[in-house]
Amino acid sequence: MIENNVIHNYTGIEIVSEMNDFVQNKFDNISILNVDFLDVNFKDNFDFIVLSGTLNLKGNISNEEWEHYVFEVIKKMFALSNYAISFNLLTSYSTFSKDELFYISPERIIDFIQNNLSRFYQISTSYPLYEFTVTVIKKDVIQANYVHNDFKKYF
Repeated sequence: MIENNVIHNYTGIEIVSEMNDFVQNKFDNISILNVDFLDVNFKDNFDFIVLSGTLNLKGNISNEEWEHYVFEVIKKMFALSNYAISFNLLTSYSTFSKDELFYISPERIIDFIQNNLSRFYQISTSYPLYEFTVTVIKKDVIQANYVHNDFKKYF
C-alpha cells in the first residue's frame, strides 16, 4: 500500500520489542505498539484487523487454555473492527504435529464464529501449508452490499 501511494493509517501491534524496533525503523510513517493486545483498551476501532501466525505457538500451555486465549483474541479483534477481521490457524488435518504448536479443526472455528460473531465468513485452505485463513465480516457490511428488498429476509 505504501508503494502504491494508498492513503491509509496503519497501526501494528508487536509484543516482541526487537520486531517492533525493526519495523519502526523500516517504516517510519506507521504506528507500532509494543503491547499485549488483550491488555489494551483501545480508544478507537480499526477498519480491518489482520493477525498472522500469532496463534500457532502455544509453547507449554495446555490446548484447552490456549483455545480459550485464541477465542478471546478473536472476539476482541471482531469487537474492535468496523468491517472485518482475518486470521490464520494451524489445521488439525495435518500429516504431522509438534507439542508446542496449536492445531484446531476448521469445524471448531466455524462453530465459534457462528455462535459468537457472525454468520458471514470465509475460510481458505487453498495454499500448501497445513493451516487455514479465516475472514469474518460484520453483518452491516454485508447488508450494505445487498440492499435489494429480496435480501432483507436474510438479515
